[in-house]
Amino acid sequence: MLQSTARNHKNFTLSVFQWPRRRVGGFYLKEREYPVNILFLQAIERRIDEDHPSVPRVKELIAKQFKGHKGESAIDYPLSILPNQDYHILHSVSLQFQNQNFHIDTLLLSANFISLLEVKNMGGTIYFDRKFNQLTQTYMGNVKYYQCPIIQVSNQERLLKQWIEQFDIPSLPLTSFVVISNPSCMIQVDPKDKSTNQIVIHGHYLPTKIEQQQTISNKQILSTKEIHNLARTIMKHHKVKPTLTLKQLNINPSELLLGVLCSNCLAIPMQRTHSY
Repeated sequence: MLQSTARNHKNFTLSVFQWPRRRVGGFYLKEREYPVNILFLQAIERRIDEDHPSVPRVKELIAKQFKGHKGESAIDYPLSILPNQDYHILHSVSLQFQNQNFHIDTLLLSANFISLLEVKNMGGTIYFDRKFNQLTQTYMGNVKYYQCPIIQVSNQERLLKQWIEQFDIPSLPLTSFVVISNPSCMIQVDPKDKSTNQIVIHGHYLPTKIEQQQTISNKQILSTKEIHNLARTIMKHHKVKPTLTLKQLNINPSELLLGVLCSNCLAIPMQRTHSY
């Protein structure tokens, strides 16, 4: 749960001054935040008329955001199996480099390497087309096409590398994985493709994959103190704001219902009554 927020009514953005974090065993854990996009969409849903043409789109996005959050949360248990003293785990990290905002679902720091985890909660069968860098999902007879998440996480890795280079921190090897959190999802690739299965994994295989990476990157580069400093630096620069805007939802600010929301019936504006 967000602990302290400031709302800018003109731009409808949220900035977070504190976020959940706790120390578990030997690592510093930034807990997974409740998605600010869901808070934004729910606030908008409460403040537009029920017959507004954008209501179906808002409801669709809320369901999509909930699904993504559920999928990201599903990898918390596999990550908990990792040795506490070896890793720092930071969930839901949002940073900026040269006016370019980028979000990392989960960031895993160790003395030897850094791993970025892009989590996808998808059902049915998914096929990774590396020739055209496209992801195809077949689910309940429907076929959908998406940008390849391998390209997405590679771009995040590139931006994170450049972001870290701004600070006096020794360079660490960076690795990226696309984690499919739904265990019933079938992953398919071209038989000639020998690289995708090194990047795309099911959530339950995550501890084994991280341990394999630990064996590959077995040279210690950072001290325990330097790892703590890197984690603190990342959290210090972490910023949260909705990636959605009223314009994208085709909602004019003048269409928002103003006034205090009734906590009982959710009516806007709440009517003040006097009792004697």
